[in-house]
Amino acid sequence: MANARYLPKYKNTISDLNLWHSFLLRRMTVGDCRVEYLRTFEIVLDANCTFSLKENPRYIRLTKRYPLPPPPQKYVTPVKFQVYMELYNYIMRDAGLLDRESGETIGDYGDDMVD
Repeated sequence: MANARYLPKYKNTISDLNLWHSFLLRRMTVGDCRVEYLRTFEIVLDANCTFSLKENPRYIRLTKRYPLPPPPQKYVTPVKFQVYMELYNYIMRDAGLLDRESGETIGDYGDDMVD
């Protein structure tokens, strides 16, 4: 029997990432730029990355230069919200969560089973 320490574990967190990313895009288009949305997305994104979000060089540089405000402030400007969305897109690319080719392309289903 294989060592349980090295067995891959299934994570059902990609659906959360997709939902929250879509939600942030919708909020951005209507100008609802709440800090709590960005903070919540960071938790979801961190769960899907192979590295710690807080240790990502891009994240460190941007958050030092443009930190999110402390909890009493509930909103950021639309420009700052967009900057953070762009940061998240770069991080998702770094983690291989964006711009990946699908393992199966249209028409591949069952091709090996056809006589």
